[in-house]
Amino acid sequence: MYKKVLYYYCELKQIKGSSNMNQKKQVKINMNEDCKFLADLNNNNQIGIYNLITSIGGVKLFTKGIKPNRNWTLKSVKNYFGLSGNTQSILKQLETLHAIILGRK
Repeated sequence: MYKKVLYYYCELKQIKGSSNMNQKKQVKINMNEDCKFLADLNNNNQIGIYNLITSIGGVKLFTKGIKPNRNWTLKSVKNYFGLSGNTQSILKQLETLHAIILGRK
């Protein structure tokens, strides 16, 4: 499968005791071009944004050892969004996608 690579620059918040006020960090997101999420966004289907928001919540629970429901799997989230990686990297990529779509960063 061919992967589409998205690069995104975001501002990091100031850390206590750090000398740099704002730092720019490049975030890399690897996505399959033919994933269902991008197809939903291209069709102006709002279910893609809903799935993004609920998946962020589900992955946050999963990082703490809680399954959101008995049929939930991380593999289904990876397949829908076309992402790869471990739980922490998936969470960061989903939060970055959320920020890009809403234009917060």
